[in-house]
Amino acid sequence: MVGGRGNVEIPHPLRAISSQITITFDGLPYGASSFTDNRQRVISESINEDGVSQVVVDISVDTTDRTGRAFLPVTDEHLKEYLGTSRHITPDYEPIKEAAMKVVGDENDVYRAVEKLLVFTHNYIDYALTLEIFSAPDIFERKQGRCTEYAILFASLTRAVGIPSRLVFGFRYSGTTWMGHMWNEVYVDEWIAVDAAQGQMAPDALLVKVAHAPSLTGEENLQATVFTGHRLNIDSVTLREIEAPEGVPAKSGIYGNQYTSREHACQISVPETWTMTKGELVGQSMLVMQNKAGGASAVLMTFDAPMGVSAKEVLDGSIQQAATRMSATALSSGTATLGNLTGVSARLRIDAEGAEVLQDMIVAVSDDIVYVVTLTALAAAWDLFAPDFQEIRDSFVSWR
Repeated sequence: MVGGRGNVEIPHPLRAISSQITITFDGLPYGASSFTDNRQRVISESINEDGVSQVVVDISVDTTDRTGRAFLPVTDEHLKEYLGTSRHITPDYEPIKEAAMKVVGDENDVYRAVEKLLVFTHNYIDYALTLEIFSAPDIFERKQGRCTEYAILFASLTRAVGIPSRLVFGFRYSGTTWMGHMWNEVYVDEWIAVDAAQGQMAPDALLVKVAHAPSLTGEENLQATVFTGHRLNIDSVTLREIEAPEGVPAKSGIYGNQYTSREHACQISVPETWTMTKGELVGQSMLVMQNKAGGASAVLMTFDAPMGVSAKEVLDGSIQQAATRMSATALSSGTATLGNLTGVSARLRIDAEGAEVLQDMIVAVSDDIVYVVTLTALAAAWDLFAPDFQEIRDSFVSWR
């Protein structure tokens, strides 16, 4: 499900609020394509003598509040096929129906109900690559999947409470590459796009729609054509600016005992008895913090979050990487705070040439940014540096 290498690198694609995209394709079945939705409109179409088509679309984030426009259940006859059961979408599966009813509760506003079900779906599934397409009951039990599974389960949940929904096929930009993607549209007095995999009620402007369908059944050829027959070019894009709190330096850098990252929207400080320097590990920049007398250190790493990543996934991957570089054993793990964020942490015991070293690894994810802080000291001196470590953790702030 890859759409090809992009023509421009974009550090934070989820921040795109508007874009113009040129889509070049051939072979799409007549009538199968649909390049418009509540956020995407066609501004030009052409076809050359070789039968190659080109469509230029404008995309803008749609943050319209549709509260009060429609109420449950939606019973319009022309929407009946978007409420039904298919091989993959099963709103009549009892556990799914019960879950949907519990999430929605006594809410009868369609837009608010969609918000609740979107949050539930986004949090319920752990993002994981799969080699096959699962049905909603399997997804509900497995609690894992990629964008396809998010879309199938979300369609089942919404239909279970009487909200018409359909599947959408297209592409999402990873920052360097167009990836085949699936999401949903729900009917709230009109069809609107929502992306459960990203938890977006108002999807960003680097999500490009190519087609939609009520279900996956009978759409295998369409999917194959959509995900293999298109070339996309970003003509222009505007990213949302992240406003920093008052008093934050205008540029990223180290200012005394405080470090500011404007790009990754965060600050962290160290005690007066510590130093800060910028470093690099395997091409990844980092902030290195060290006690002036030695014996303890801390590191801050920040990077763009892959689609659907969770703090736990990053933590597990980081522990595995640490185990390949040194003799490291995880002693404990659980929920943790990193300044104003909640994430996960693990304590590692490391054998460093006969010396026992302890390391706390804390990971937090805020929207499209991952923050990783490690705190390291000799086991024998850990209690001595514990107050400094806590001060460093408490000083962290993200305004993402």
